[in-house]
Amino acid sequence: MISINRLVIVLVFVAAVSALLLAQLDTITAPKIKQSRIDFKLKMVKKVLPPYDNDPNADREIVPLEATGTAHVKVEVDDERGKQGLVVYPAYKDGKLVGQAFAVTSHEGYSGDIDLLIGVDPKGAITGLEVINHSETPGLGAKIVSDKTWAGKRELVGRTLADSIEVKKDGGQIDAIAGATISPRAVCKAVKAGLDTYAKSLKQAPATAAAAQLGAQS
Repeated sequence: MISINRLVIVLVFVAAVSALLLAQLDTITAPKIKQSRIDFKLKMVKKVLPPYDNDPNADREIVPLEATGTAHVKVEVDDERGKQGLVVYPAYKDGKLVGQAFAVTSHEGYSGDIDLLIGVDPKGAITGLEVINHSETPGLGAKIVSDKTWAGKRELVGRTLADSIEVKKDGGQIDAIAGATISPRAVCKAVKAGLDTYAKSLKQAPATAAAAQLGAQS
């Protein structure tokens, strides 16, 4: 009985120490993982926007919007600003707004959600798009990440709501991927949802202090 009690005590002690170590490890790694994701997103922001001379991250706005439907803008919590909504990164060149970047999501990917970051100019045209998160099949749906493996990624740039934003199988003009139409279709729907939101809620320049200051200098 004594040996069994000792064994139980040892196991409880080992479990407690393991839990403590895991908690400490999470405390150390969680901020680094979060910062890595932020850095990656900001790198994508630069890729989808036209040339700018401001700091889109410092000038970002959190627009209070709701996410509805199978494709929609991505609502997030901005811990630093203490707000929840669509995080919009504005780009200015010589005091003039040249584009805005924000995330959109489709729930209709083959293997799960597909998150994109898109850039839109003041006329409502796509300036760039990058896939920032997906779980599509390698060698098939995953080809959406590059315009070298999916021409549709390049074809969507420059399009507005007035243009075709559907894959050819749906009667549109955007190339699909052989054997993986679902993924390009999901991207197209997300892009269209983003453009729709832009037209309804983001077409005016974000009302930030930085924007006002830039406007005064121009």
